[in-house]
Amino acid sequence: AIELPYEIFILEEINYLALGINIIFFPILLMAMVKTVKLPGESNTDKVAAGIQAVIENEGVDTVYVSTKSRDITQNRVFLFFYAFFFSLSFGVVLWILLELGFNWVSITLFMVFLCFVSYFGLRVRHRAREWMLEETSDSFMGLMWHLMTLPVVRTGRYLVTKLSSINVIVLFMDFILETPFKIILGSFDAFVSFVKETKTEGV
Repeated sequence: AIELPYEIFILEEINYLALGINIIFFPILLMAMVKTVKLPGESNTDKVAAGIQAVIENEGVDTVYVSTKSRDITQNRVFLFFYAFFFSLSFGVVLWILLELGFNWVSITLFMVFLCFVSYFGLRVRHRAREWMLEETSDSFMGLMWHLMTLPVVRTGRYLVTKLSSINVIVLFMDFILETPFKIILGSFDAFVSFVKETKTEGV
């Protein structure tokens, strides 16, 4: 609705590659983020049940201490430096790739905005799917670097959603048209898998 008229009437040429990427890439990205969520296993279910039982019986419940110590000025400056570095690196790499592909400024803006939105909503779905995950996972160095590279994009998406949710039609579209159906599909698929397991156990 925005990119195509701009290219037809202003640029008088259509960049089919940029248009195709902006249309196809983000549904694929969101699907990949959702479908690669690792569901909790049986051992995780046992840990959840044991934890609930411990809370009910008030036995073996560990006390969790939350640190309230704030960072000093030097630590805040170092933190801001590293965040600014990874922010510039993340968006700089994406911008360089888009320019190499011949994107115009409208295509680049739309790609960046949707990248932030989709990354944030996709991460939100992944987080909700892992809320009951108690099994410990080891973080690799590459996983940590990937998190640092994607953190600015996700945080920007969160900021945009928080500030513009009441007036941004795109946010409402992403939330109700894309995220909700994905959650419904995943829930239905999980229920179907459970049904298949039950019929297999019953020998039907």
